[in-house]
Amino acid sequence: KKSIKGTLENLNQMDLDLESNIGRRGHDEEMTKEDLIKKESELKEIGDKFEYYQNLRVEMANWTGALRYVSERVNIVEKAISDLYRDVAHRQEKNWREWEDDVVSTMTEKEHMLDYIVGRQPDGETKKDEIQVDEFGRDKRSLDVLARTKRTTRRRRVRAESKDRRLNQKDITPDDNNLVYAKQFEDSDLDVSDNELMDKEERRSALCDAMNLVLNEMEEDYSTPQKLVLAFKTWRKQYESDYEQCYAKLALVELINVFVRSELCQKTDLLCLNNKEGCSKIRLNDFSWFNALEEANLVMSDEQEAGENATDDIGRSSLLNITSEIIVKEFCPLFLSVLKPQDKDVGPYDLFSTKQTNSMICFHEIITSNLFRKDEAKEKVCFSVVEHMNSFIQNLAIPIPSQGVLQIADEGAECGTDNDHIVYATFGQLYRLRKLILNMSKWNGVLTGEPKLKLAKLCLMDVIAYRFLPIFNISEKLPWKDCKGQDIALLKEIWRCIKDVGWLEINDLLLSSAPLRAVASKLNFE
Repeated sequence: KKSIKGTLENLNQMDLDLESNIGRRGHDEEMTKEDLIKKESELKEIGDKFEYYQNLRVEMANWTGALRYVSERVNIVEKAISDLYRDVAHRQEKNWREWEDDVVSTMTEKEHMLDYIVGRQPDGETKKDEIQVDEFGRDKRSLDVLARTKRTTRRRRVRAESKDRRLNQKDITPDDNNLVYAKQFEDSDLDVSDNELMDKEERRSALCDAMNLVLNEMEEDYSTPQKLVLAFKTWRKQYESDYEQCYAKLALVELINVFVRSELCQKTDLLCLNNKEGCSKIRLNDFSWFNALEEANLVMSDEQEAGENATDDIGRSSLLNITSEIIVKEFCPLFLSVLKPQDKDVGPYDLFSTKQTNSMICFHEIITSNLFRKDEAKEKVCFSVVEHMNSFIQNLAIPIPSQGVLQIADEGAECGTDNDHIVYATFGQLYRLRKLILNMSKWNGVLTGEPKLKLAKLCLMDVIAYRFLPIFNISEKLPWKDCKGQDIALLKEIWRCIKDVGWLEINDLLLSSAPLRAVASKLNFE
């Protein structure tokens, strides 16, 4: 009985162990099935992911190839536009430099006409008492006079051709109609012949047509930035963590830059060659690439980026960064290209042109308002503007007439065309400098920091104190009735402009504005 009882207990224990093993095996089977289902799901997800990335790789390769083709042709158009800007600027600078040199040489030939020259010092011609001959034995002095006479005749012809255009300009007031010479100095971009004006318009228009032709040749699937952005939007939506880990936004910037550059070639005319308004009315949302990013929720405002919840949304937090990178990569170089000198020349931007100034200021605002956390880039852009202004001003040859001009003017009853050089040296230069001062003051509202203060000092000292006021001191004593009081009207306009921008109220500018204050007090300006 004892052995049977022990055996029975062993059998009962084995039965319990068997039931326990069966339950454990069942649990293991259920765990294995769940793990199998999970692995199958993961495998399917990995397979779908692998298939998606394979298709994405092919799609990105196709985009890269298509955009590389466009990029090569955009490079050609960009270079052609840059060459056009510099060609137009060089011809215009050459014409004004010849006029400045002719005035200086004419005033130098006669005694007691020229006091001194501010800025660029023209190359001296053959001196009055010096006899020099060329390889053919001809007197160089007479050749210089003949060349100067031809240039004067050409300038008169050009001004006659553009007379109707000048009279139709909005900035010519009815009060100017009694002036014989005022209109020709109103805006230097108007002092071109009809053929030159038509030539630069046609060349700029042809480059826009060339850019359109390049884009039309692309396959429809790769012809718009919206389709490119859609590919990245889908990627971010499906695999957000991968999107951020792969720095996909950098790839997006590199690819979409081709569309950015093509639109800049089409829509931005910084020097107003084919568009009278240039960039003065263009905004960032006028570009299709920006609208594509905005529609895909890849762009955001400064307030959104600074908000507490901004970091929670990867798409929103990267949107402004994408825009900033594009601005730095494409907009800034384009803006700086019309400011930086090439060789020994000054940049193409003409400070005498109101149209170009308005266009450049608007484009500058687009750049600075969209450079998020890019203080270094903003500072570089602002400093470049002031540096260009300084180079532009120093490149001007401004002859300051002496008191002897008054005696010569007394010999003539009126300011006739025979006194072209005297008119230019006095009222002509006052009109030019007035336009220069007004255009410089417009930059006060967009520049910031140290460049803004440098701009004010440059305008008050280098332009007004050293150039405008010494010429004004002579012009107000001229006896010509046709121009009587016009120099005072110009100075009063400058005075009001300087007051409006607030430079007279800045303590750091008290010394710089002292000469202007003194003359304004003498003339009882408000």
